[in-house]
Amino acid sequence: MSDDIGMMIREFGLSRVSGPLCRLVRQSIRLRAARCCAEELELGESRIGGLPDLPEGWAWPKWNGEDLGFIAQIDLAEVARLGVARCLPPSGILYFFYDPEQRAWGFDPADRGAWRVLFYDGAADMLRRQVEPPSLDEESICEPCKLKTSVEYTLPPTESAFLSGLALTEAEGSRYYDLLAELEESRGPVLNRFLGHPDQIQYDMAWESQMASNGVFVGDLSYMGDPRTAELEKGASNWRLLLQIDSDPEPNMMWEDDGRIYYWIHERALEQRDFGKAWFVLQCY
Repeated sequence: MSDDIGMMIREFGLSRVSGPLCRLVRQSIRLRAARCCAEELELGESRIGGLPDLPEGWAWPKWNGEDLGFIAQIDLAEVARLGVARCLPPSGILYFFYDPEQRAWGFDPADRGAWRVLFYDGAADMLRRQVEPPSLDEESICEPCKLKTSVEYTLPPTESAFLSGLALTEAEGSRYYDLLAELEESRGPVLNRFLGHPDQIQYDMAWESQMASNGVFVGDLSYMGDPRTAELEKGASNWRLLLQIDSDPEPNMMWEDDGRIYYWIHERALEQRDFGKAWFVLQCY
């Protein structure tokens, strides 16, 4: 764990829970996007925006008959060299897609399919640079960007299920909120990351992913009357952030009102390499 995070926890008056908080720290790979020409990107290289390098014979993913927008591809061999993603395969590529019309926010079980996470772990010579589907307009094809990566240490958001066992007092909760705000401000205005804890804008997304992926609508308070809620809530802390993409001028991505999109996966699905079960959340200010 980064000594800087531990020092900040104590400096913000959280010494009583510094031990449990330090154990909740997760490594994350910060992704800084830099716009480039598509020709500068090697086949299979990690990127945000542009066009994916899909294996030969793979179809561009669709939702309700419409092509999804390409968000990013991550080369897991590059990730493995950073020594962070021990929970992931040491090789292969993850591809991330989302509805270009941004019609799904993740709180409705019926949203399933409006995003897609694909995994390929085959031969590199099977990869083919895709051409943009004719059904997608120019605004749906984001600018290609190379990625500069670095390791960051992250803490759970204030409303996270991971904090439930800490029994923070009201004063400690306020100080923890200030600590997270300080961390986010020090890291700059654009926060793209792979793994770790999210930079949350609204409510607990692990909880939302657990509920909505199991068929409970959480777009209003109706879930409170659902008999499945109490039991399902116990599994919220079993979800992990896969990818967070900010509103970023480099790839020319804007998520509603300067928001972010997040891809989540349950630990069991992660162990089984079943990335098709990933859940998605859009949050904005």
